[in-house]
Amino acid sequence: MAKFFNLVIKSLIVTFGMLLLGIGVNFVLIANIGTDAVTAAVKGINNLIGSISFGTAQIIFGIIFVGTGFLLDKRKVGIGTVIATFAAGI
Repeated sequence: MAKFFNLVIKSLIVTFGMLLLGIGVNFVLIANIGTDAVTAAVKGINNLIGSISFGTAQIIFGIIFVGTGFLLDKRKVGIGTVIATFAAGI
């Protein structure tokens, strides 16, 4: 039971952190003051495809990188990684 409770707490912390990250990225995009490398890559994907939202492009980018990480070393991909991948795009 303690292991499950620990997993729930970690998942909530990751989700809250990704919410804060998403708000920060949104502020930076609205202010048009430049972005970090990952956000610039996602914005490039979004501009290239054009018919998808920024959040959807973020999820696609995350799936590509998490999938690559999973193929390279399955031990490094946990529930927090999966939550962060989807929470960043929501």
